[in-house]
Order: sequence, then structure tokens, then C-alpha cells
Amino acid sequence: GPGGATSPARPAPSASAVPTPAPPTPAPPAPEAPPPAPAPAPALAAPAVADAPVPRPALVPVAPASDADSESREVAPPAPPAPRLTDVVARQPRVEQEAAPAPRPGVLSPTSTVRVTAILVSPTVSRRLEEFRRAQRGRTNTSILLQALDECHTRIPDLVAAARAAAQPRGSLFPARDDRLRLPGGGGMQVQVRPTLAQLDVIDGLARTHGLDSRSQLAAAVLNEFLPGRKDR
Repeated sequence: GPGGATSPARPAPSASAVPTPAPPTPAPPAPEAPPPAPAPAPALAAPAVADAPVPRPALVPVAPASDADSESREVAPPAPPAPRLTDVVARQPRVEQEAAPAPRPGVLSPTSTVRVTAILVSPTVSRRLEEFRRAQRGRTNTSILLQALDECHTRIPDLVAAARAAAQPRGSLFPARDDRLRLPGGGGMQVQVRPTLAQLDVIDGLARTHGLDSRSQLAAAVLNEFLPGRKDR
């Protein structure tokens, strides 16, 4: 250049000695960077307690339901609740619930109510009755008396007529009073019997029919006729 020193010129290298470099490949243009996203607003978090476990609700394990179960639950109606015992009893017929009517207070059944009573017999009839009862297993004074009445009640008129004839004073025109009749078999020994009210009504009816003043007269007379052994006269 002007006013400066001129450097000596360098010899140009020969083409065979220095390879010619390839022209550089132009670099692709850099993509444009997307615009920066707006920063999210900071969330308001509740103040946390240091090292405090967060309580969780208790979960009941539920078995995974299959597709068939889900379809059956959607189609089938809900099962009815099990019937209560009171509902079952209420649906039963009224006839089965009603029990037999209880007897009214004060009303006695004539065929089931037993009346303990005593009859007066002679010592001989009492002994014969005891011997007969022991010989007949399962027999009682009551059953023996009822059998004697069944078998001997037709003889009662003759027994009463004979007792009246014996009580009438000899040579008197007036018959003896019924309360003074003495039928055979009577005495002062007590024998307990347990007839029902209905059976006792029959016995008392027979005594009234034949003009006797007590059931003991009737019972002693038929027992004297019925029992084995020597009869009272």
C-alpha cells in the first residue's frame, strides 16, 4: 500500500501438492423457537403440618365384579327381605291361632270335675270291699261302687220294701218313716269315693227316686248285694 513496505510475494503452491478443499455445506436455518408459555399461577395450598400423616377414610375391599354379575345386577330385581316371624304368624289362618275356649271361672264340667265324698257302710261291707279291690288290680272304690249300682239297681225297690216292712211296728196301721229305714249294709265305717259331678247326680237321683234320705243308704245297700262274701241282713 502506499507508504508502507511491500512484503515479498509467496510462491503459489502447485495444484498437485495441495488438495483443493470441498466447498462447505451450508447449515440449515435454525428453527424458530416457540414463544415462551405463560407461567402458571401459584396454587394456594393449605398450610401443611410438619410430619403429620394425612388421615384417609377406611376402604372396604370390594371384589371385582365380572361383566355377567354387573348385567345380572342391572336386570334382576332386588331380592325381597326375609319375612319376620310376626308376619308369618299374622298370615296364618285365624282358625289355627285360636285355641280351645277356656272354661269360664266358676263353671265346673260335670263330666271331669271330681267330688270327693264319703259313704257310711258296715264293718263287714268295708272289709269285703277292701278284699275285692286288692284282688282286682287297678280297681278303685269308685269304680266298684259304679259297677255295683249298674248291676244291682233293679233290686233297690225290693230292698227298700223289705226295710220298710222290718221297720214297721208290729200290729201298727202306719208305715215306718223313711228317715228311720235301715237298709242292710249300712253302718259307721267311712269309705271314700271320687265320682264326677255327673255320676254323683245319678246316685242322688236314684236315692230320691226310692225315698232314701242319703246316698250312703243307697251305696251301702248295693255294695252289700254286689260284693262277694256273707251279706248283711
